[in-house]
Amino acid sequence: MKTNKLTLSAFFFIFLAFSAVIYAQVPIANFSISPNPVCSGNVIQITNMSIGATSWSYTLNPGFGGFFPPTISTSPNPTITYNYNNFGNNTYTISLIASNSSGNSTVVRKTITVLAGPNANINPANQNSCIGANPSVININQGGGFGGGAAYNYSWSTGSSSQSITVSPSVTTIYTCVITATNGCSIFRTATVTIIQPSISIGSVPANICPGTSSTLTASGSGNGPYTYAWSNAASTQTISTNVAGVYNVTVTNAINCSVVQSYSLGTSNTLSLTTVSNPATLCLGNTATLSCIGASSYTWSTGSTALTSTVAPSIPTSYTVYGAIGTCTGIGTYYLNISITPTIIATSSSNSLCSGNVATLTANGASTYTWTTGGGFNPTIIGNGAVITVTPGGTTLYTVRGNNPGCPTRTSTLNITTLQSPVVNISSSSSVICAGQNLVLIASGANTYLWNNGANTATITVTPTITSTYSVIGTGTNLCSRTSQITQSVNPCISIEKNSIQSQAIQIFPNPSKGTFNVKSENLCYIRIINQLGQTVKIFTLNENNQFMCLISELANGIYYIISNDQTSKQKIIIQD
Repeated sequence: MKTNKLTLSAFFFIFLAFSAVIYAQVPIANFSISPNPVCSGNVIQITNMSIGATSWSYTLNPGFGGFFPPTISTSPNPTITYNYNNFGNNTYTISLIASNSSGNSTVVRKTITVLAGPNANINPANQNSCIGANPSVININQGGGFGGGAAYNYSWSTGSSSQSITVSPSVTTIYTCVITATNGCSIFRTATVTIIQPSISIGSVPANICPGTSSTLTASGSGNGPYTYAWSNAASTQTISTNVAGVYNVTVTNAINCSVVQSYSLGTSNTLSLTTVSNPATLCLGNTATLSCIGASSYTWSTGSTALTSTVAPSIPTSYTVYGAIGTCTGIGTYYLNISITPTIIATSSSNSLCSGNVATLTANGASTYTWTTGGGFNPTIIGNGAVITVTPGGTTLYTVRGNNPGCPTRTSTLNITTLQSPVVNISSSSSVICAGQNLVLIASGANTYLWNNGANTATITVTPTITSTYSVIGTGTNLCSRTSQITQSVNPCISIEKNSIQSQAIQIFPNPSKGTFNVKSENLCYIRIINQLGQTVKIFTLNENNQFMCLISELANGIYYIISNDQTSKQKIIIQD
């Protein structure tokens, strides 16, 4: 049995030694690359195969004869993308050094070959067509130079394998083609054929033909021009003239052979339909307006003019009449010309001097529309529209309002609003924490007058909170601007210590509160104890021959403690705070 124990022990120590040797060895670096070779632009996955490594450093050679610096990666399994180089070697070197606490491995290098993808483009990539138009042809054009072999294979989304396809879609369609070179590398190309149907409109002057006269019909098309026109009366121009009433059809064809047919019914009437317009539509007082009319061949205006147009300058809103004639047909047109006046803008503010954060109401009068801006120069900031807006100035600010009446020049008015600073109000407490029912002094500062939430109006107030309470004060400065501040006073119930209604004067302590250093004096005591609010003794001090002692307890946490006399007849509270 002893021999077996020795044998097992020896085997255990040999195993530990062997493990230590293995652990102490530097790692063996190794990795794989997939795919290899790789097509230009595809992602290469590098897979770590090292033994015993805890860190890795790959050097990824960018090629191009070393013109660009290599990329360093510390990922165990990095990826990289190489593009085919038309002007140099397309074999790239990837190196790995693996490391652990014992050192670095030897460098392992492997190469990867990058194959050229097809050099081809789709043409056209985008084209417009319509239903019934000439078929659309889409080609794959091979580029010059390197391209993985000139003989390509094509696979279209239509199922075709030819270099070009001819399509006639009825809706907008995207066509795709996978182009594969002889080396197996592929690229992906797309072309879009957009279906755009043309539209056409026909107008005539006059709208209805007058017996014994003629009417002019005009066709207008939209889409890819130029257009060709084919009328039902055999005319091939955009505009035709006729003295015969009836239905006229026109076929309009655009440049890509898209056609649309439109009909127009030309009636007869002895009454002309006249259209009158004015430039400007609304007249600014003191200026002139030009009235014009269409729908007849001769005109007589209520102003007495017989010209095609009439220039007027009324001082009040006025209605104008025009009589038009073509042969024996007549018509009447009217135009009501409204009058505007150049505005005089008056801007006012609810207050020209505001406390910071307050709101002012700005009002403008004198125009029909308004635009408010701030800032000067060529790029003012628009802040609102309308006669009344509200603003909250961030400082002394200049506001400009632009007022406009139709047809008249714009006029402006400005307001300058001054912002007054509100006071910075602070509240301090005579003690950061007190016992319930103890008096506390709160002091407000930073303002001229004060109003507390308990109704007091002095800077200093005395309160006696029984629970942790929040006190607030409104401080008002000399400029009558106000700001509110508050403080939360911590109150400890002190229930673990028996309360004395009258504190003993046998123990004198000063200063109190303090940061942990107290002078203690008593005429009758030999030593004292310091207890916390749980009644636990935290310090014991012996007074000197002068019945006093400097108590250093700054290592204690901030809070309320009690000094107890040796005969437990005297007790004084002390407060430690920063």
